[in-house]
Amino acid sequence: MALDVRTKIICLLFCNLLFLYNVTGILEYLLFTSLLFLQISYGQWRKALAYFLFFLLSIAYVDFGNTSLLDSLALLLVGTRRLLPSFMAGGLIFSTTTSYDLVHALRKWYLPESLLLTLAVCLRFLPMIWKTSRQLHRNLHLRSCFTSSWDYLRHPHRYVSYLIVPLLFALLRQVEDLTIAIMTKGLVLSKRPSSAYPKCFSVIDWSFCLCYLMSSLWIVLKFH
Repeated sequence: MALDVRTKIICLLFCNLLFLYNVTGILEYLLFTSLLFLQISYGQWRKALAYFLFFLLSIAYVDFGNTSLLDSLALLLVGTRRLLPSFMAGGLIFSTTTSYDLVHALRKWYLPESLLLTLAVCLRFLPMIWKTSRQLHRNLHLRSCFTSSWDYLRHPHRYVSYLIVPLLFALLRQVEDLTIAIMTKGLVLSKRPSSAYPKCFSVIDWSFCLCYLMSSLWIVLKFH
């Protein structure tokens, strides 16, 4: 089952709404079950199992255990449990959505093209930070520089000179290349661009969005 990107974004907003109003009980369980179902439908069995085990642990320890307000483990479990739906929804977006799909979906919400250009560059730019950093570390190791963790503490100024500065210059060049490539593909055109892969809401998308909308209205009316 493949959901539209806009449905995933609405799901993330709904998870943040539950966290904001500190909603617990049957609505929290239904949301967590739906997110587990989505994880499994996209083939992410290991993540779904890890989330399920952690959720069971938090329920068993916090709801049925003998805890106090000063119990640090209970506070950690409660905080992580409240944020868990948002983590699951956000991780689902980034692991199952390409940058093209995300930009194309947000364009259907008539967002400014300047914002979409910035978002597209960021989505392509963030993975390059780790890739470029690893490449620079390998180059330093080949030159017998910073071969251990202790070297970073002994020579922090050399670390900045040998790694951070080249990393910044390399990333600046890559950002310029990405910006030019995205502009060449027509992202900043004033006219509405066409798409070879048109996407629209399916029955499943409308069902999820309707459930999120009705639940959001119920939460707002209940707490206000």
